[in-house]
Amino acid sequence: RGMRYADLVTTYGDLPYYDRPVSDTDFDMLYKKRTPRNDVMDAVYEDLKFAFENVRLNDGEQSVNRYVVAGFVSRLALTEGSWQKYYYNNTDRAKKFLELAQLAGDFVISSGKFDIVTDYRSQFTSENLKGNKDMVFYRQYDEAINIKHAVASTSNLAENLTYGPSTDLIKSFICVDGAVWQNSTVNAADNFIISELFKTRDSRFEASFHINPTPRNRGSFLYITKFLPRDIEQRVSSGDAPGTAFTGANNTTDAPVLRYAEVLLNWIEAKAELATLGGSAISQGDIDRTINKIRK
Repeated sequence: RGMRYADLVTTYGDLPYYDRPVSDTDFDMLYKKRTPRNDVMDAVYEDLKFAFENVRLNDGEQSVNRYVVAGFVSRLALTEGSWQKYYYNNTDRAKKFLELAQLAGDFVISSGKFDIVTDYRSQFTSENLKGNKDMVFYRQYDEAINIKHAVASTSNLAENLTYGPSTDLIKSFICVDGAVWQNSTVNAADNFIISELFKTRDSRFEASFHINPTPRNRGSFLYITKFLPRDIEQRVSSGDAPGTAFTGANNTTDAPVLRYAEVLLNWIEAKAELATLGGSAISQGDIDRTINKIRK
């Protein structure tokens, strides 16, 4: 409920809030006025906090546990805390949500259950993410029980795409020295030929796109191959077909739902925002165990 209302608030702002089922004949409730945004988010806060404090630590494989809850709390509370700080200029409400985001991130990090050990591309192309310490939560697919998807098929380098990365997105990738391209000391940081971007940008750029521009991506010519295993990308780029497993709804690669890397970034951002509101300063150790750990 907290996640759903947070999503609705992001889209609509004020909206009718209900904390109980409503009868289809209860017209006063069905047609009630919108609840102010802050009141809705106060209810969301209570839902998130309750779940964080009460969901079981372990409820079996592929089930939501408290670490999963905490990871999503870090995302939703950071978003709302930032909104309150920068749009409403309400520092008290900002601190309330940012402190929850940091607390939730602390819980995941201090558990020692997760780590950054898998390269970026492999996390999105793995046939089996079970036991992968980069995953706080993932979706398992298995041909044997006919649970399959089509995400890789829609970007298999053989299909035509009508969407693609914008120039703004391409320019937003940091360089290998950690700086934005305007401030980078990396040679040719201002060269936007794709093959040069592969050399100068953070490795997540290379992991996300095909090196050669292709009209098969009619959105921007930069083809998204993030969900395609590298050997299949190489096969298709050499002129062969991707194969049955990567066409139609036949994909069985597992899908990250919540990655530990995001929790680390949510935590460090929440702490950085709190530092401007009277909280403790960010240390080099904080940066090393979050941003720098992910980059390495």
